[in-house]
This record gives sequence, structure tokens and C-alpha cells, in this order.
Amino acid sequence: MRNFKYPQAFRSEESQDYHGVKVPIPYRWMEDEHSPEVKKWIEEQDQLTREYFSKLTRRKSIHQRLKQLYSGIDVISTPTKIENKYYYFKYPGSLNQPLYCVKEKEQERIILDVNKLSEDQTVSVGSISLSEDGKFLAYTTCESGSDWQILKILNTETGENLADEIPWVRHTHVAWMKDNSGFYYSRYPDPKSVPSGKESYHNKLYYHQLNTNYQQDKLIYYRPQNPEWAYIPTISEDEQYLIVNIWEGTERKNRIFYSNLNENTELIPLIIQPDAEYSFLGNDHKKFYFLTNNQAPRYRIISIDIDLPQVKQRKEVIPEKEHLLELAVWVRGKFYTSYLENVVSKIKIYDQNGSPDGEISLPEMGTVYFFRAKSASSEILFSFSSFFIPMTIYEYDVLSDNLNVYYKPEVNFNPSQFTARQIFYTSKDKTKIPMFLLHRKDLIIDGNCPVILYGYGGFSISLTPGFSEEKIFWLENGGIFAIANLRGGGEFGEEWHQQGMLANKQNVFDDFIQAGKWLIDNNYTSSEKLAIMGGSNGGLLVSAVMVQQPELWGAVICRVPVIDMLRYNKFTVGRYWVSEYGNADNPEHFHFLYRYSPVHNVEDGQEYPPTFILTADHDDRVAPCHAWKFAAQLQHSDSGKNPILLRFERKAGHGHGKPMWKIIDQFTDIFSFLFNEMNIQPGGKDA
Repeated sequence: MRNFKYPQAFRSEESQDYHGVKVPIPYRWMEDEHSPEVKKWIEEQDQLTREYFSKLTRRKSIHQRLKQLYSGIDVISTPTKIENKYYYFKYPGSLNQPLYCVKEKEQERIILDVNKLSEDQTVSVGSISLSEDGKFLAYTTCESGSDWQILKILNTETGENLADEIPWVRHTHVAWMKDNSGFYYSRYPDPKSVPSGKESYHNKLYYHQLNTNYQQDKLIYYRPQNPEWAYIPTISEDEQYLIVNIWEGTERKNRIFYSNLNENTELIPLIIQPDAEYSFLGNDHKKFYFLTNNQAPRYRIISIDIDLPQVKQRKEVIPEKEHLLELAVWVRGKFYTSYLENVVSKIKIYDQNGSPDGEISLPEMGTVYFFRAKSASSEILFSFSSFFIPMTIYEYDVLSDNLNVYYKPEVNFNPSQFTARQIFYTSKDKTKIPMFLLHRKDLIIDGNCPVILYGYGGFSISLTPGFSEEKIFWLENGGIFAIANLRGGGEFGEEWHQQGMLANKQNVFDDFIQAGKWLIDNNYTSSEKLAIMGGSNGGLLVSAVMVQQPELWGAVICRVPVIDMLRYNKFTVGRYWVSEYGNADNPEHFHFLYRYSPVHNVEDGQEYPPTFILTADHDDRVAPCHAWKFAAQLQHSDSGKNPILLRFERKAGHGHGKPMWKIIDQFTDIFSFLFNEMNIQPGGKDA
């Protein structure tokens, strides 16, 4: 019997009263990440984790194969086409960060090499916006994965940055004027000018004149009485209108304001009540088209005449269908749409009156990402991926109805070795839940296969078929990768989402637990060989089900998790998630949050499965103290047979923008942990 000796973490005897319930707060001190006590404890955890991995002899070969897989596959983003030039990000697997390129007549030119922004490639690019003629590129840079970014402007012809540099942007979007005179954008105030904890409040909409200092930018809109509003500007293709999407938190509900740029009007409310999600698709003069879930949980397309903005005057163009409408683009008087039918993309075409007008066939079960086209375009560019096909770019000619491959990456593995299928299982309340199963075709299913069960189940995010090198690595080594499409996600629309949020959150955990039981009952695996993995909200998922049914799982990979459900809204941007999770200050919400909050439901003396918890120092989305508290509580309460390890990564954030070497190192540790704890032989059990 192994017995792990963990660094001792001070346990306070204090408690906090929540509506008459005294809740222990032994690790409240860990919320101060700068305290000497926290730093000392983290260093001791680092040492324990390093010692563990230093003894694993297979780590080197795992790292080598992962590096081969990643370095051998080059993909590109969905291009923006301007005349005969294609602009896109290129992601060479051999580089840590992408290249922004332009291609004309088969000649590719690098506009921006993100690898050169820092020596260790930990500075990445967040969002980009290309000017209408392609001459200027607005892009944001972020250090070590932080959500806080700096907006810069690059001349794509000379390759040089302008002096314009705008700090304190976060999830911003740039809307260029057609003549390149300037652009609309949003930014937050200098953190030094606001009280501590209010850094991500008071977003403001500005207009920036090119070649001027940002401090001279014109304030377009700000509501001091609504400091949590944030703004996403768009300019209509006819450049008549500025359309502003106003959002608050992560709930998919927003307002729409607009102004007439020709008449220089103030912002005019068009959709005042945030009763649903409204995505602007384009306009035909004064007729605005929106993709919305207003009175349509699976979404529909409506039109609004800005001279008749009343709700009763709205016109339905494409009504809600049986399946989820995910994407739409308006081109040459037709709507090109992507529906999610049982979690698989289908492209359907409708005329301007909403009548069906054909389909675009896709190569296999997969996912469509991003339509790129203007309303007057003669072609649509979109990207497609499946479990075994990396991101492939298609170009569809709307005039000839021809679909051609614009870019297809080479792969350094044999896709024909693997198979993917979808099954439906029954959850605790008899709801049917879909799940994808991926494995080698020659794998013998005998009840003892190593399985990674992956899930998310929140924020209306859908887990659709998509490629990743780490999945291929796991399948090559005789594993099964299972993806459960839990409630709380967006796979079947807003109703599916609502069935897994707030007081219904336990449905998500029940769905995941039943997925694990189905895999065991149907002779795919055993508890000892069943690992679960999730990140962020998915980290909450795996930590909650681990605490609720510890005997069911053979290992747990818990990445950048939300853990303390009574205080998550006190850190970083956690207040934005209250519409998803609830607020413990509300007596009704407290009781269901306390019932499943992972850190509050760890039991003393319980034997928990081998657990690997990962977080990072620059995660300003989910504060690292969530992971720290959970690791400390588990290490205190666990019987000590299985390892409870914490990985605290430096110069990294919630996950985006991470250089390739860090991605490979992270998955090397994850797979080394699973191979060791689940006794998996390289190449599979029959290797």
C-alpha cells in the first residue's frame, strides 16, 4: 500500500455563516496568492509533483510521440478573402505560436510571426481584425495566457507596427472604417484608476483615429449606472450603421444598439430587453437580420426594420426547426446555415423568404466552424473537422454550386486505423444522452480497456466532433476516448442548457456518472481503467462526480477547475457566471451550491482515486486558489493510498495562447500520470 506524505497546509478553525449554516473555511488564507505561506506551500507541492514524475521511465517516450504528432500537422484558420488574396493564421506544428499570412497566386507571405513576440514564445495573439482592404491588421497580444491584452496595429504591406498601442483591452473586437481612418473598439480603465476588484468593470466604447494616442480616443458610449455592460462593435457592410452588441456576463442574452454613421446619430436602442441572444447577420438597407433564440430555444432567423423596431413588427424569416441552428451567413440574398443534428453539422441553404434551397454535402461526421463571406461574395469559405480529420478549409462557389478543398493538412498517422461512433445512453431521470466513442478498429473490447471519459456540460457550449493530437495518441496506445454530450451544453439548444444550470446542475453530474456506468456495464472498461478528464467548468464536473462517487473512477484529470462554489463569484470574472451557477448569498441558491460544491463535500478517511489537478499562475479567468483549496482538502482527508498531485504552471493562463512546448509538456504529464496509475502499457495492453 502506497502512502503519500503531503506538505502540511495550515487549517483554520474558522467558519462562515451562510443563512444559518456554519461552513468551515480552513483554507480561506489561500485566496491571497502573494502571501509567503501560499508561496511556500506551492513550492512544496511543486517539489512533490516533480519527484513523482522524475520516477516515471515512460515519460520520455510519451513526450517524443506527442511531439511527433503535434509537429507533423500544419493547419490554418478559416481565411478572409479580399479580392484574390487569402489572409489566415497558419499553425505549423513545429512552431510554438502561429504565423499570420497572406497568400496570392500560390505565393505565401508571412505578415506577423507570433513566435518573435517573446523569447520563450509565451506572448500570444488573442483577437485580430483585418481592415476592409487588408492593409492594416489590428491584433491583441497577451502575456502568459492572461485575458488582459494590448491592442496593436500592423501595416500588412510593410510588416511594421504603427505607434498606436492601446492597453487594458479584454475580449475586444475592432470595427474598421472602410477608408482606414480609424475603428471602433472597447476597453477597460487603467486598473490603478479603479478600486481593487473592479478592474473588469466600466467597459467603454471608443472610436480610435489611426496614428493618434489612445488617450485622445473619442468616447462613444458608456453607462456608469451599468458598470458591468461590455460592448462589441460591428459596422454594416454598406458602412451606414454601427451595430453594438451589449452583453453582461456569460449568459447568452444581449442588447443591440445602433447608430446611423451617415447622419452621425447617437446610439439608438433597437433591442432593449436582454431576453435572448441576438447575433447580427447583415442588413438590406434598413432591414436587419439576426440569428436569435428569442422564442426559439433551437434558434431561428428574424428581420427587424429599424423604422418599425417594435417587437410585434419583427418578421420571422427561418423558423425554429427540429435541430439546433448554430451558424448562418447571408450571401447574395440567401442564408447559408449550419445545423447541429444529434451533435453533427449539416449545411442547409434557404432563400431570402426562408424556403429550403438545397444542402452542401460534408465528407463525414464532423463539425463546421466559421463561415467567411460578404453579402456580395461569390464564394463562402468555411472550416471543417472530424475526430480524425484536422481542420480542413473548403471553398464553396455560390454561383456554380461547387465545393472545393482550399487547404487540407497532411497527417503523420493512419486515420483508417480508428473508428468513431455515437451511442445514446439513459441518464438517472431517463433522459437520453449522446456519447461519442473513439478507438482503434482492432481493439478488443473485453471490459478492461483504458478509457478517458471527457465532458463539460455548461454555458451552452457544445462538444462536437473535432480533431486533437492528444486523442490520437491515446487511441494509438489502446485507449478509448469517450465524449459525453451532457445537459448544460448547447447541443440541443437553450432548453438542453437550462436543464443543466442553476438548481438543475446535478443533472450534469448524473449524466456523467451514468456515462461511466454505461461504459462499464457494456463491457468497455472497468472502474480501475476508467479515467475522467475536464477543464474549467469541466474541472468542476470531474471534481464533483469524483467526490460523489469516488469508487467509480480509476483516475481524475482536473484542469483549471472551478471548485469553491460558495465563493467563485468573488474572484476574477466569476461574477459573470452567477446566471449559470447561482449565488450563495441567495438562500435558495446556497443550498444547491453547497450540496455539490466539490471542496465542501470531501469526506475524511475516504479513498479517492489518483487525482492530478492542474492550474496556472496567470489564470485570470478561474483563480488558481480553487485548485489549491481542493488539493489541500483532498490531501488532508484522503486515506493516502493514491496520489493527489498539484501541477502549478508558471507563465501560463487558462489555456489559450499556450506555446506548443507547454502544451506538449502538459499532456506528457497527463498521460504519464494515467499510464502509471492505470498500469497502461505503451502501444496498448497487447503491445
